[in-house]
Amino acid sequence: MPASETVSKRVERVFLGWDASLLDAAVAWLARRAGDVGENKSPKDSSARRLPRPLIALPSGRAVDRLRGRLDEEPRLGVDSADVVTVGSLLSKLLPTSEAFASAFEQTLAWTKVLRSASEPNLRLVTANPPAEHAIESWLEIASSLRQLHSDVAAQTWMFSDVVEHARSDVESKRWRALTEWQSQYLRVLADVGRVDLDAHSVMNLRSTTITLDQPILLVGTLDLPPLIEKLLQTCAGYITSLIGMPASLRSGLNDLGGLKEEAWQNHIVASLDDHFVPAQDVTDQSHAVMESLSEFGRHRSVDEITIGVTDASLIEPIEAHCALLEVPTYRHLGTPFLGTSVGRLLDLVCQHLESRSYASLAALVRHAGVHAALDDHLSDPSGEWLVKLDEVMANHFPLSVEEPLPPACPHTDTVNQLIGWVDEWLAPLLSKTPKASPPTGTDKTIKQQRLSDGCECLREVLMRLESGESPTGLADGPRVPKTDRTRQTLDQVLDAFQRIPASMDPIVDGATATRIVKARLADIRIPSDPAPEQIEILGWLDLALDDARAMVVAGFNHPFVPEATRSEPFLPNALRQSWQQTGNAKRYARDVVAMHQILAKRQYVRMIVGQFAADGSPTPPSRLLSATDPNTAARRVCNLLESSRPRVKLEPAPPSTDEVPGLVTPTNWQKSDFYQLPKPEAGRTVSHLSVTSFSAYLTCPYRFYLRYVLGLRPVDDLAMELAANQFGDLVHGALEWFGETDAKDATDENRVREALFDELNRYAQTHYGDNAATTIAMQVRQAQRRLRALARQQTQRAQQGWIMAQVEASVDENETDRNGNPKSPSGLWVDEEFMGIRGRFDRIDHHPDSGRWAILDYKTHAFTPEKKHLKKEGAKTQWIDLQLPLYRRLIPDLGIHADPADVDLGYFNVADKDADTKVNLARFSEEQFAEADERMHWCVRQIRACRFEPTDQRVPFDDYAEIVEGLA
Repeated sequence: MPASETVSKRVERVFLGWDASLLDAAVAWLARRAGDVGENKSPKDSSARRLPRPLIALPSGRAVDRLRGRLDEEPRLGVDSADVVTVGSLLSKLLPTSEAFASAFEQTLAWTKVLRSASEPNLRLVTANPPAEHAIESWLEIASSLRQLHSDVAAQTWMFSDVVEHARSDVESKRWRALTEWQSQYLRVLADVGRVDLDAHSVMNLRSTTITLDQPILLVGTLDLPPLIEKLLQTCAGYITSLIGMPASLRSGLNDLGGLKEEAWQNHIVASLDDHFVPAQDVTDQSHAVMESLSEFGRHRSVDEITIGVTDASLIEPIEAHCALLEVPTYRHLGTPFLGTSVGRLLDLVCQHLESRSYASLAALVRHAGVHAALDDHLSDPSGEWLVKLDEVMANHFPLSVEEPLPPACPHTDTVNQLIGWVDEWLAPLLSKTPKASPPTGTDKTIKQQRLSDGCECLREVLMRLESGESPTGLADGPRVPKTDRTRQTLDQVLDAFQRIPASMDPIVDGATATRIVKARLADIRIPSDPAPEQIEILGWLDLALDDARAMVVAGFNHPFVPEATRSEPFLPNALRQSWQQTGNAKRYARDVVAMHQILAKRQYVRMIVGQFAADGSPTPPSRLLSATDPNTAARRVCNLLESSRPRVKLEPAPPSTDEVPGLVTPTNWQKSDFYQLPKPEAGRTVSHLSVTSFSAYLTCPYRFYLRYVLGLRPVDDLAMELAANQFGDLVHGALEWFGETDAKDATDENRVREALFDELNRYAQTHYGDNAATTIAMQVRQAQRRLRALARQQTQRAQQGWIMAQVEASVDENETDRNGNPKSPSGLWVDEEFMGIRGRFDRIDHHPDSGRWAILDYKTHAFTPEKKHLKKEGAKTQWIDLQLPLYRRLIPDLGIHADPADVDLGYFNVADKDADTKVNLARFSEEQFAEADERMHWCVRQIRACRFEPTDQRVPFDDYAEIVEGLA
């Protein structure tokens, strides 16, 4: 039963215990009071009877929503029986004013105006480098810091003038005198536009007047009232009742209003068991531990009786993803961050592209669903593969700015320029006064300068054009989603607020800056979803103590997430800062140790996951709340959590059940292949021809061969900022191919050969990358130049020995024609009386006229010998792992070389990173080995025809398909 005590004539404390839901107990208490009034009874304290509609304050918005729901379900009360608000809203309720309270951004703008008019010496007291006059975002950042400082100081019931006397140095004294003057100017700026600062208004009223209310105040679970609100309530001439979720035996740890005396809880012992705490490793392992707990709870409790708690927001998405994989529906009460919604991502991507005007930002922007759909409708690309073409341009040519032209060798210039032009036309209200009507010319576009409010209206126009379907279209297609509607409404509300900025505080900005400011304002806003009974709710730490779920698992029971350390304000005088911070940390520990006690006291099923690493990989020690027991137990638990590991249980979705308490997830031998939709080889689906290099791919892994050569799945890395190994090889090969077509190819003068190589290298780089490529490309061209310097020496010596370059980039094909266009005999292999076409290109074919010998050489940008690349030792036996040179030998007749294969050298011309390794390395294969290679070729052809594409169980180096194939493990 509740225990009530009257602290003073107008303050009552009611202890409701912590073995049941505080919200349920609060509603029952209110219902009893309402019944007493209805029956004309005279309770000992009749404050609730005098004014039947109290002002009820709770710690969080979720608690407000839940209490309103409980009131609506209680026949004697109803949702209109009380005015229910959060503690943070109490100030405006206690101290109403006829003028509007300034929003946070209006406060920041007012501070900005004051700072921009301040003298430079005073500005240097708060920032070492005052921003330039036009750097509005830097001014806003400093102003935001001062706004937060103003709020923090006011929360302690102080104004800046009160801090001056605590300064202990000349610098601190000067700083706080300047801050005091700026604070006065700031309040005048707000007053001039009819705004009131709520914090300053509260502090001034606390000092000058007695607050009188026409309704009683009911505090529910408000153990951690801010000092300003606490003092206002203490001086308020009204009736206050505090409903406290703990037994009356702990009354000595509370003040008159039911707030915590932090010193009384520092050594409080919480009754807990070792089983309550579960060790885990990184974020992924913590999310798996959550699922293991749900598997345990699901045997005893239904979904609506279970809650997932998180102390660190970065844990939410991994937990949600794990739940979705195992078909456990969840609801995020914290809501989705605005920038995590479709509209928010679009705003973020627009902001990035306005800032950087880069191909990277363009590629990200056009991947947004709405933009992508609009481009599909408006681009005149008959193939419909404009995005693939953009990715290929970025992966192969590495362009930086969309303002610069693409290099001559780019095959998709028209498509990409059309794409850039469309995006610029769409963003024209923010970007420039005239849309781009022609390909990039290298001239930056004009930036529009306008009022912030006008820039926000331009942003609205840009987003509405995409959504309305006028030009371009996209977002309006498909069914309306409530969450998306809320997101759009939130965006409209924020933009409307910017439209109402008083003219005297409205800064001049460009479109990109206006977009960034709006984005920053929206970054802290979350969009709620609609909960459903079959969903498990995910709550933050501060909501868990008032939650009524019968089972709870809390992820991230770690420092520094719980208790969360108070923020250190650098501008405060040292002694004051340390005092406030110590008090704040002690109060948060007291609050959280009581919350932990409340969580454990009323539930049979509780698991607290103690991880070792945060999402960014940083170590996270166990929470200090583990010390809320005797020292020996605390030490043993911490050691166990850090040194031991739990046995991981494999899980799968629970089968359909008609039981009253269905399982959530079920332990099983879960196979990933049940959840990954992998491309599976189809019977009869194979290839009609092979390239010379594809044989090594099949020998490495038949399944990867299938992905690349049968399905045509090839990686495109549009995020790379430097040439990959194969692309660096293409750079060197390209220069050498073009060199082989010059008059210097057979020169015996090393200087002439070197200069010709350098010229062709630079021409190739300019043709394929141009001047608008990443700086890393220029560095790699210099690296290639150094290698070609060593090659020039070897090439000159080879020419002096009588060798000439007879052919460059010769090719064979199953459909090859001669110079006159007449079909040639197809190149390939006959295997089991069936023909398999072979394609191949030969880097260079050398001829020695005096001896009549020939040499087929392949350029390699490594130092390996042919034997090293073609053969692998497996025990006492040598296995072929690459068939390139043996295939060259088989194709000699198709190259027009009329010579005995024994008189044709095969090998590599290595262009290595070390000068000593740059040389010709000829293969030394025996006739017996060549015969084995022929058998291996035939075996590969038979396997490929039979569609034998099983994945290898060996590690594949430089694997392009690791993320796909790992699903088969």
